[in-house]
Amino acid sequence: AGDFGKEVVDTLVDEMTKHNENLVVVLAGYPKEMDQLLESNPGLRSRFKKFFLFPDYSAMELLAIIETYVGNFQYQLSEGARAQLKQTIETHTFKGNGRFATNLADEMIQAQAMRLMGEAKEENLLEKAIHIESEDVEKALSKFLLKREGE
Repeated sequence: AGDFGKEVVDTLVDEMTKHNENLVVVLAGYPKEMDQLLESNPGLRSRFKKFFLFPDYSAMELLAIIETYVGNFQYQLSEGARAQLKQTIETHTFKGNGRFATNLADEMIQAQAMRLMGEAKEENLLEKAIHIESEDVEKALSKFLLKREGE
């Protein structure tokens, strides 16, 4: 894959040289990986004139993304779930930023479904089905915290 990547970068540099007046190229990615890409060819970095660094979302913004995402599927976070998410996001760093938020929300929804399947005979199941509880958050977060420790 390394040779193919080099060929792609070399072709990109050639095309940018030939068509520099009529070509717009946008590269997007995480800062470290972008730096590695730009250093992979001696002429690549000098062909880009503008660089924009977008800061990561804050803990409150990530929490808002999660709440909006689960809300789109008619779920609500319980107060305990929201507090646990806020505390964990503020004290840990996770890769993926906005993608992390939606992946975590998906995991919380799955954890909630699995929990409710175990309570199938319980009353008010429909009412409970809209709430994401702190135990769902904990189960979902455990996957991300384990993944992070393995890196």
